[in-house]
Amino acid sequence: LNEMNLIGTEWMVQVDQYKIKITLAAGGVCYATHPLAKAVTGMDYLEGRWRVENDKFYVSTNFGGKEYNTICRISGNNLYYIDGENYRKVERFR
Repeated sequence: LNEMNLIGTEWMVQVDQYKIKITLAAGGVCYATHPLAKAVTGMDYLEGRWRVENDKFYVSTNFGGKEYNTICRISGNNLYYIDGENYRKVERFR
């Protein structure tokens, strides 16, 4: 995976008990969607930013006035969420 072939892909991330779909768009923009998003935020999605630096994949968004940042590791065709010293594979939708 690299910055060019990540565009248009969709990934599932676990946030608390919710599975959130993240869609990566061109220009470093990403969209987080969940069926409850509209009820909670009043919008169908949350917009965030993403970027790639070497084998690291960074995602950030703002929700409720708080900034959220996530770092993943790219390994071949997979993304791994970095949780301290542990890595968890991120599920790919498309």
